[in-house]
Amino acid sequence: MSEAKGIFQSDVIIRAAIIEAFKRLQADPQLIDYIFRGLREDELTSADYGDNEIFQAKKWLSNTDIPVMMNTRLDEGKYPCVAISLRESVETEATLGDIHYVTNERTEGDWPIVGGPFAPKAYSPSSGMMKLPAALASSVTIGPGMSIIDTSGRAHAITEVLDTDLISLAPNTFADFSRSFVKGSRMLNVTPLESLSFRETYSISVFAQGESVHGTYLFSAMCFLLLRFKEELLEGRGFERSTVSWSEFASRQDTPGENLFARTCTVTGYVRNFWPKNASREIEGMASSLDVSKLGETDENFVNDQGEPGVGSEAWLASKLGIEI
Repeated sequence: MSEAKGIFQSDVIIRAAIIEAFKRLQADPQLIDYIFRGLREDELTSADYGDNEIFQAKKWLSNTDIPVMMNTRLDEGKYPCVAISLRESVETEATLGDIHYVTNERTEGDWPIVGGPFAPKAYSPSSGMMKLPAALASSVTIGPGMSIIDTSGRAHAITEVLDTDLISLAPNTFADFSRSFVKGSRMLNVTPLESLSFRETYSISVFAQGESVHGTYLFSAMCFLLLRFKEELLEGRGFERSTVSWSEFASRQDTPGENLFARTCTVTGYVRNFWPKNASREIEGMASSLDVSKLGETDENFVNDQGEPGVGSEAWLASKLGIEI
C-alpha cells in the first residue's frame, strides 16, 4: 500500500464515519441504553426520565432516518439531519524540509514488451511447458521472472527456462496463446515522499424538527458515537488526536411556522497531507570490468596493459591535469 495518500479528505472520512456509526447504533439498540443510563440511575431523574424516556429515545433513534450531509448541499433540507462543515485547516509546523518519515517508496514503473507477437510451436497445459518459435528464441534472451502475456492480456510468469526455446509456466495453465507477447520483469521506480501535518476543525450540527426532545436524543447520540467510535472510525483512518466540544442548544427560525432545534459539536484533529517528488528508475544491476595493471619497480613505472601510466602514478595524474612534469 502506498504511503503517498495525497490530500486527506477529512470531510468524506468524517461523514462516512458518522453514517457507519448510526448504522451500528440502529443495528444494536442496546447501545442507546448506555447513552441515557445516567437518567435511570440518578435518584432525582429516574422517576421522570428513567425507563420511559430511554424507551422513547430508543424508539425514535431506531426508527428515524437521519441523513448525514455536507452543509453545502443545495437541495431542500430534510429534518432531522446531521450537517458537516469545515471551519479551519492550518499547517501545524514549519520545517526546514517537508521530507516524509518514510523518505521514499518503490512503485511499479513501465512493463515493456520485449518480444512478440508470437504463437508457440507447441504447448502442454498440464505441464506448462512451451516451445517457442526459433525467431523469438534467437532475438530475445528468456529468463525466469519474465512473463508471457496471453491473447486476453493475462500475465503468466515463466518459472523455468529449460533451453533457449523451451520454457515452463505453472502446471495446469489453460489460456489462449495464439497471439502472445513476452514481457521482462516489472521495472520499479524510487519515489521520494514529502508530507505536512495540518490541524483541522469541523462543525457537526444536528437538526431536529417538531419536539425539542428529539434534538436532545439526536445530539446525545451524536456525542456518544463520536466518543465511542473515535479510535476506530476517526483516528484509525487518519483523523488523529481528535478532541470534541459542543455548543448550546438553540431554536432556529429557518423554517417559518415550525420549530427547528439545533446544536453543534466541534471536532478538531490532526491529518497529514502527502505528495510525491520526481520518480527515478531503481538501479536493478551493475556491470563492471576488471583491468589488471602491471606493477613495475617503482610507482613511476606503474602501467596498465596498454602501456599507459596507471592510476595513482605522477605521470597519470599530470596527464589528467594537463601539466608537464
